[in-house]
Amino acid sequence: MCIEYYLLCKKKYETLINEISNLIFETEFFLNELEELPDCIQENELTLVNDITYYKSKLKHYIELKNICINKIRVLCQHEFETDYIDITPERSERITYCKICEYTISNSK
Repeated sequence: MCIEYYLLCKKKYETLINEISNLIFETEFFLNELEELPDCIQENELTLVNDITYYKSKLKHYIELKNICINKIRVLCQHEFETDYIDITPERSERITYCKICEYTISNSK
């Protein structure tokens, strides 16, 4: 695969991932607000339950879409893995293996 194609796809998928992440954040926020509504809304309780159910299913769908996009980036890449050490604290380092192209990281901590 040509690297230009991969980079174009990666850029587009990352844009999608950012947009979906925003949708996830807003949906989670809205769900929290719905679930914390006062008891005075009991006359509309069925509507509230339906809304909560609807937005929970949307949230699940958004998370699935985000994972599909992340996996698509990973599958498209012709990985070139490299091993390096990162500093966790001044006294401790951790070995990691990552792709130089897509930055996918495999943890090697022992």
